[in-house]
Amino acid sequence: ERLALVASVSLFCADGIMVFYGEVQDRFGPLACFLIGEFFVLFGFFGFGLQKNNDFIFSVLLTFLALGGPGIFMGCLGLSDLYPSLEPAIAAATASAFDASALVFVLVSFFAKKMHASLEYAFFIWTVICFIFGIFVFLYLRTKRDQHKKAHSSISLLEDQASLPEESRVWQHFKRRDTILLVTFMAMYNLKSSFFIETATEQARIFQSSTSQLFDLAFPLGGFLSSFLVAARLRHSDALDIVALLSNLLCIAHLFPFKSSQILAALLFGPARTFQWATYFHYFYSSKNSYPSAVVGRLLGYSNLVIALLSDTIVPVLVAFVQIDDDSNTPSKKRHRFFCVNTFLAALVASTSIPLLLQHRFPHQQHRNSSTHRR
Repeated sequence: ERLALVASVSLFCADGIMVFYGEVQDRFGPLACFLIGEFFVLFGFFGFGLQKNNDFIFSVLLTFLALGGPGIFMGCLGLSDLYPSLEPAIAAATASAFDASALVFVLVSFFAKKMHASLEYAFFIWTVICFIFGIFVFLYLRTKRDQHKKAHSSISLLEDQASLPEESRVWQHFKRRDTILLVTFMAMYNLKSSFFIETATEQARIFQSSTSQLFDLAFPLGGFLSSFLVAARLRHSDALDIVALLSNLLCIAHLFPFKSSQILAALLFGPARTFQWATYFHYFYSSKNSYPSAVVGRLLGYSNLVIALLSDTIVPVLVAFVQIDDDSNTPSKKRHRFFCVNTFLAALVASTSIPLLLQHRFPHQQHRNSSTHRR
């Protein structure tokens, strides 16, 4: 239960902090996001090297990592303005990196055993590597920023963009129909995926599928490997149809207690998450969707806050429901509760993905509304 609470808090922090990083990106540029995020991450890893099996300190350090990661990712996404042709690859890499970062703990533990060293020492070495790499990335971003400012004197990655023209206000784009439908779907699917992340081990035990270890490896690794496919797809068109297909297929697979369906769900989870978040990022940063670059950071930030409020805050309630501990709490009753929750989440994902797909296939009404609003 404690670990579930820590996971819920970390997931909420990772989504909610995007509001702050969105403001920073629009007003000061992606370089500032990267530096702030790097500070949080380095502090977290350095703390792992010093702490001595203190559960409370470990939980706090995990929260620091959750606060820092989005800053680095937002800084990477901001590079889309410098390299528009690489935007699909940047979106895919950023989406996969968030989940693939879980491999860091696996790798650190592996090398600690191989070197017959403590985890504290291994984390200290990793902190030094991150610090050195961060310096090179910082210098690279600063060089590219200066080049961009010289080539486009009217556009600065670090200028204050607090004064924005009326047509570029955040709210005008946030209340667009396609934005609302996209954010609503993302919130429901994030609720589904976050619930599964926190209960994957328990579900594997209850359904006797023995997929827990498979999921721990397939989740981050599958997400990373699928990023190349996602980038290739986004270069030609968005992937909302694939996202809807994978998300609903994943929900259906979770409903069946068979080992084959649980294995399918474990293998699909990572690629589905990468498709989901990469398409989400691409939708905001792609020029064809008419989101002004001056406000896209804040749009993304406030959208993630809505996603956090509608999903991350509900996950602990669902986890508490399936883990009700009473005298009559038999495995069959817990399986029934998991089935009820998974069915409820599948219905939410399906009911929000269908309107999104219809909007994507028949956007004419939305375009007419936007044109009328601009006039």
